Amino acid sequence: MHLPDDQAIIITLKKHRAYVTQTRIAVLRVLSQTRGSISVSRIRKLSPVALDRVSIYRTLQLFLEKGLILIVPNSRGNPHYILTDFLKMTSANSLENQLVYFICKTCGHTELIEQGDSLIVKRPANHQVNNCYIVLEGICNRCISGGKS
Repeated sequence: MHLPDDQAIIITLKKHRAYVTQTRIAVLRVLSQTRGSISVSRIRKLSPVALDRVSIYRTLQLFLEKGLILIVPNSRGNPHYILTDFLKMTSANSLENQLVYFICKTCGHTELIEQGDSLIVKRPANHQVNNCYIVLEGICNRCISGGKS
């Protein structure tokens, strides 16, 4: 995965009409360096600068509104976030199609599963469906093998 420098992050923020701040740069850097999705607490731990939870949540809310990120659903109640650019680079699907996630119930690892057109979901009559999120929960290979992968 290509890791952007500060200039690329600043260009991305400006392209999405978001003011450039130290917090936004730090959060976007962590998101861009993460393969898959990430939680707020993990963003806070990986950030090169000290960030408070409120600032991270406000930044993530802005990124959601600007279309930079998506929320990855999970059953634990703590949302994870993933860059939409990451989804475009790693998935054969467009964002209007189906997104399938695997979530490990042991360690919480979340990953996007490559999904072709083989999955068929019946759409409700007289409704417009823009996105479809499917969550598969289980135990990842790393947890099965005792963390040795």
